Amino acid sequence: MSLSYDYHYVSTEDRLTFIKENTDENTIQAYERLNDGAAQADLWRLLTLKHFGGIYMDIDAHLIFPLSGIIKNKDKELFILKGTDNDHTNYFIATEKNHPILSNAIDIILENINSGKVIGVFLLTGPVPFSNAIAQSKQSINDKSYRHVCVQGSFTNEHFQYIDKPRGKWTHKKPEEILKPKA
Repeated sequence: MSLSYDYHYVSTEDRLTFIKENTDENTIQAYERLNDGAAQADLWRLLTLKHFGGIYMDIDAHLIFPLSGIIKNKDKELFILKGTDNDHTNYFIATEKNHPILSNAIDIILENINSGKVIGVFLLTGPVPFSNAIAQSKQSINDKSYRHVCVQGSFTNEHFQYIDKPRGKWTHKKPEEILKPKA
């Protein structure tokens, strides 16, 4: 964590409450079709950041440097790059309120859900739609390598992280298990 910022943990129930209080019926229905906590969190984080602005970081991620040294007052966003193709990832996102890339990413995810695509979390709600929204943007963005901002998963063990649900991690879900049928 970073001492110059406040930290807020949000439960599964709190995520749904936020979505019901701050989004439209289409978004609520799409969110409620998601049958996986990671997929729900993917959509929720974008909706929350669009509404409030701020910084999202997965619970199993840690900063390389204090946020005050990474994010400047003039920055409208900070996205991180990871992988051999330098794709953008969504386990750390910092943006101002109503950032247009977030709006586009949300639209892509809602379209994926509403189309009933049988694809895994990574493609349905995860880093791929987020990265696609960034790629479609015409604006210059602030991004950095994860090696200089935030690393994910280095202090976690899947067994202990999902002790109440063996094989509960999103990577173990079959694509056809991710979406509930339309009501």
